[in-house]
Amino acid sequence: MGFVNWSTLLKKQKKEIKLKKMFDENWALLEATKIASESPCQSKRGVIIWHREHGIVSGGYNNQPLGFTCDGSEKCRCNCAKTAVHAEQAALIKAISVEKNFSLSECEMLHVKSVEGEAVFSEKPRCWQCSKLILEAGLDKMWLYLESGLKSYSVEDFHRITLENNNLL
Repeated sequence: MGFVNWSTLLKKQKKEIKLKKMFDENWALLEATKIASESPCQSKRGVIIWHREHGIVSGGYNNQPLGFTCDGSEKCRCNCAKTAVHAEQAALIKAISVEKNFSLSECEMLHVKSVEGEAVFSEKPRCWQCSKLILEAGLDKMWLYLESGLKSYSVEDFHRITLENNNLL
């Protein structure tokens, strides 16, 4: 049996406890804003998928599909909303490609828009393509940064509200 350095062990446990505390929605907002600012699109949107105990699972920003680029022309900007991979879609694809047998059931997603590196308020949930993927992926919560502050939704409520906002329910 080896010698246990209790001082080192205690420091390690305290550090792990501090790390666990920082994986909350406020931390996620900062991380998602950083990710959004990397988007080459005019409308910079970012997403983070995280686990409260383990941190970042994946992140994504809106972008053209692999092999395609935006030249910044008026035609490209008009078509971007139709052809771009949304931030939510990109983050889910990354999460699935990195961890094939990983369950997202205890994970949360936060979506944010960014202007000049700062988070700006989101609009009401409206993208039914993303909301159905979020629901199907089995995430626990969906967060938006609204004028009233950070708001969490169950993924079922988020999808239902999205469908209502599109007059689909």
